Amino acid sequence: MKTFFILLFALFVTPLGWSTPFGFLPGAENIDNPSAPSALLRKIVSGEPVCVAVQSFRSNETRTEEEYLEMLRQSYQEWFDFTLKTVRQAGREDEFKDLLPALQTKVVVRKDCPQPDINFFVIPANQMKTVCKASSALACVDVASRPYKMYFSPKKGLANWAQGGNDKLLSHELGHTLGFADQYPYGRINSSMAYHTPDSSKGIMSVAKAGIKFSCDEADGFINLLDVGVYGKARGGKDGWRSFCPKRTYRYVQGRPTSNDKYAVEVIPPNVVVMTFGKEGMLQNTQYFPDAKDYSFDIQTVFTPEETDKSGRLLYGKSDKGEEMYCSYMYERKRCVATKEAANVALWEDYFPHKKVHIVTLAYSSPKGKSIWLNYFEGKDEKILVYKGPDGIFEFGFSSGMFVIKGRQVFGKKSEPEKEPASPQEALLQRKAQQAAERAQQERVEKLLLTFYDRYVEGNMPVAGE
Repeated sequence: MKTFFILLFALFVTPLGWSTPFGFLPGAENIDNPSAPSALLRKIVSGEPVCVAVQSFRSNETRTEEEYLEMLRQSYQEWFDFTLKTVRQAGREDEFKDLLPALQTKVVVRKDCPQPDINFFVIPANQMKTVCKASSALACVDVASRPYKMYFSPKKGLANWAQGGNDKLLSHELGHTLGFADQYPYGRINSSMAYHTPDSSKGIMSVAKAGIKFSCDEADGFINLLDVGVYGKARGGKDGWRSFCPKRTYRYVQGRPTSNDKYAVEVIPPNVVVMTFGKEGMLQNTQYFPDAKDYSFDIQTVFTPEETDKSGRLLYGKSDKGEEMYCSYMYERKRCVATKEAANVALWEDYFPHKKVHIVTLAYSSPKGKSIWLNYFEGKDEKILVYKGPDGIFEFGFSSGMFVIKGRQVFGKKSEPEKEPASPQEALLQRKAQQAAERAQQERVEKLLLTFYDRYVEGNMPVAGE
């Protein structure tokens, strides 16, 4: 069940975009995990070099390998220098004196290492759309790979990158390798449900384009990432610490704004994790829910709210069968998990990447230990439901009325091969039985999709024009 969910929502390549402040990549707080998103930051502050393997695929290359390494070094250094400058200008050196040695780090970037941290590919501009999913991007990074894969395409008219004229473009991408998520509208669904801020801003993780500057949000985020992802400390205890942004009314406790909701639902394979926070923002409890493969969940289950947020949205509820539900919210995104006897029985996510598209995903346990994955896309001209499960992959278009079997991919155990027919009559019977089974399967899946649409989608569709 987790696999299907993560395949959809782990947006591996992050193109440039705009809007909203810091959020960590999920798992950045896992200090003991050598593959955690914050692992490279831990390496840097310990005094180790960032190891980079540069490969250029441009026929008209004018820069040397050393120039690219220096460009990356400067872009990393910007994060440390800006945060240190912000602390000093605010007159708060005493408050953050434990972090001053880390903020004074002089980043070293080297190429001669047994294993690189980053594979840095310099490619022609016409290849950026393929690798970065955005033709206007100058750079992007694959946040799922280790080593990281970073793609860069210098374009005519840019400032001299090797002399510091990078306008923060690479600092944005390198921010991902430190543990930060994109904060423009579509990309910010990558942010951790526990470690994100609810405000809008125009810092470099929000607006990665020429001329953009680091903001107070980046300073907040960098301090929090050091606390949460490197040192594992709760700065300021229950009271936390105040933002460097003058208009922020909340405080940060354990790297988390106190204005955020009580629960944070995260997907950290092989579990769904629910973190519970007190009113003062302190982490009170962490629950791990593995997939209940032997439990059959009814997608029409009704949960009675027992806890709601200020907007009346469900935070915690129960069903008549004793199932519990936890929900967390971030920007246009909602994630809920239904649990039964310390196991995850259903997980779904609902979000609006932009005004014209609405996406709902549901993954849940079905009979005989199989996992079902359902996805709904509502776009400008089409409404599509997609099913993945032990039966295969199916797609139903509401506008076209077409039901398409996308493939016979089986996610469970492979079925036994059919016996070779002994006669033409037996072959005909086998064929008829197979056709009947496929019709029954199609009817069952279509009914499942329509139920999903009626129960979870129709009432949440965006209103035209909004």
